[in-house]
Amino acid sequence: MGQGGAALAFLFSVVLMTCFLSMTSPPANAQVAGLFVGKPLLVTIGDWQFLNVTVQDYYPGRTGMVGFAVWKEIPSGQTVAAETCGVSLTGGEMGNCYSPIYGISPGTYFVGVFAISIPYNLPISLVLTLNVSV
Repeated sequence: MGQGGAALAFLFSVVLMTCFLSMTSPPANAQVAGLFVGKPLLVTIGDWQFLNVTVQDYYPGRTGMVGFAVWKEIPSGQTVAAETCGVSLTGGEMGNCYSPIYGISPGTYFVGVFAISIPYNLPISLVLTLNVSV
């Protein structure tokens, strides 16, 4: 993908972060979201491929969150990409967060996925570690 594709991926992330603003503040230092392996793990929509992570909101209010996927090479552990996705859920709801796979060469990677609340910038999940082949 050229510069247009990179701009589109960046714009997609910005739109997700601004569209899913939290209505209430989750409690500080609490795990209010659980992350699970999405079924299927990789999703293709048009020409784009996405990492699918299922999110469950444990906080009773509405929670806007951004998921981060940090891609690391095996065996070096070097970070090759950090991708984002966004979702807004109400207590007890489950939803999928689709993080675009952009600029990642074919191979197998360790991917650490975690979520923060928006606009409070608080970590709200534990890290989910995945082994992903692209």
